[in-house]
Amino acid sequence: MIPLRNLNEVERRLLMLADNRIALNAGWDAEMLKLELADLGRLGADLKILGFNEQELAAAFGGTQTG
Repeated sequence: MIPLRNLNEVERRLLMLADNRIALNAGWDAEMLKLELADLGRLGADLKILGFNEQELAAAFGGTQTG
């Protein structure tokens, strides 16, 4: 979570809706996702906190999971 300060109630609600809408339009560059996850894993990051389940992580790594 990134705290945003100085937003009024209307701005906060607009941002909340826009943020959720952006997620609906999002997609993944599979190769970039694989590289980023692999690099984070090598750095010792706990990839499970990202919200991907085991199957999604395995698919991102092409069937094998690291990190």
